[in-house]
Amino acid sequence: HTRLDENGLLKVSLGILAPTVTLTQASDSDDFLNVQDQKLWVGPTFDPSSTYRPTGEFCGFASMIADETPVLGTEFTTNFTTGNGYAFYENGEITGKSDSGWYNRSLTDVLPTWRWIIEAEDEGQELSGKIDLEDAWWGGTSLKFTGNMDADKANHVKLYSAQLEITDTSEFSMTYKTPVAGVQVELGLCFGEDYSDSNFKFYDVETTANGEWTTAKVDLSGDAGKTAIAISLRFNAPEGVSDYAINVGRMSFTTEKETPTTVTGVTLDEVIYPDDDTLQARIYWDKAENTSEYVIHRVHPDGTKEFVGATPSDSFYLGEYTRLDDEANATFEITPYNESGVAGTATPFSIAWPDVPENSFDHIPDMGENLALGQPAVSSATCVAD
Repeated sequence: HTRLDENGLLKVSLGILAPTVTLTQASDSDDFLNVQDQKLWVGPTFDPSSTYRPTGEFCGFASMIADETPVLGTEFTTNFTTGNGYAFYENGEITGKSDSGWYNRSLTDVLPTWRWIIEAEDEGQELSGKIDLEDAWWGGTSLKFTGNMDADKANHVKLYSAQLEITDTSEFSMTYKTPVAGVQVELGLCFGEDYSDSNFKFYDVETTANGEWTTAKVDLSGDAGKTAIAISLRFNAPEGVSDYAINVGRMSFTTEKETPTTVTGVTLDEVIYPDDDTLQARIYWDKAENTSEYVIHRVHPDGTKEFVGATPSDSFYLGEYTRLDDEANATFEITPYNESGVAGTATPFSIAWPDVPENSFDHIPDMGENLALGQPAVSSATCVAD
């Protein structure tokens, strides 16, 4: 009674001390996303629906908090991007890569509500799910499901809690990659009062096992007027399958087909040349209609495009870029995208490189003799005790 008020509501809350330990204890990004962070938020079973409650072991916040969802209304698209990665992918192709990888938390997509609720029929073998950093359709990550399946013992993977409204123009699309045949894939939408399997309606998703990114579409107009409270995928192997693997790079529910308008009014607010072959700049532009995100690329002299960054704003800072192949101008372009990931027309702009005089000095001048080399250290101080 000391923890409840007169209405039976809790008067206490939970404080989380140093949740960043899931990152600092992780061996790499994969371990962080799929193991260490999951232990804290989901619990030791990695199943938020689990009723396993051992003593002396934290069971995860999912055991205490009801699910909530931002998947509301008629439109929902996700590329399963965590806002970081080893490479940046666009339409399945790497357009940006560095030794240290990349991160941009503003690009984080809505990730699955449940990681992972995977249920196999009749106690069959269950697939494993993970956030995959090795391949993506757009961004840095995708979903990946792997494992063996027994014959006709389907795996039901519940992904999202939702309040998704179906209309007479609703369409589902899924971009996936699988090299393994013999598995039927279905979209599941829950139209009941709870997440029981009996409340799910399943729709065939025709898939091709060619090991390439492929997009399948499903017409949902037959259920116009209904509201789905959950989204799932179901996998079934009629004859069983070994070493099944599928990456899901995008899932999208759309009703409108409007593409973004073209970006106009690109302004170079400030251009700085640290030296003749290096530039930095701030840029602004007029916002385009039907746009939720702007993607900036650098266009190389050979026509290839390199991902620079993305933002929902109408301004961007171009970091340090170097001259390529004696180009006279550094060329960039801005492409608007709508909420469904549909691209508009790219708008190019250029920044002129300064002329380099003949017989000019080297960019790295002779710094002279290193007077500190070999000299004794006369003091030492500790910055951080640990």
